[in-house]
Amino acid sequence: MRAIDKITSQIQEVSAATEEMSAGTEEVNVSLLLVSDTATQVEKETIQTVQSIQEISNQSNKMKEKMNALTELLSEFII
Repeated sequence: MRAIDKITSQIQEVSAATEEMSAGTEEVNVSLLLVSDTATQVEKETIQTVQSIQEISNQSNKMKEKMNALTELLSEFII
């Protein structure tokens, strides 16, 4: 009977350890989901930033072209 009690005790210990590992795995999964969500948000914001920079660059180039055209026009009136 003593051997059965020892085996039962060991099974309970293994079961408790398995439950702890399972809980730890769940915590890791939650953390990984948070990291993944954060990475996705960073990606979206980076894309928006790149698009904004491209738009600013395009507007800057248009302004430069207009300034050049205006400079040429003004140079015709300088005596």
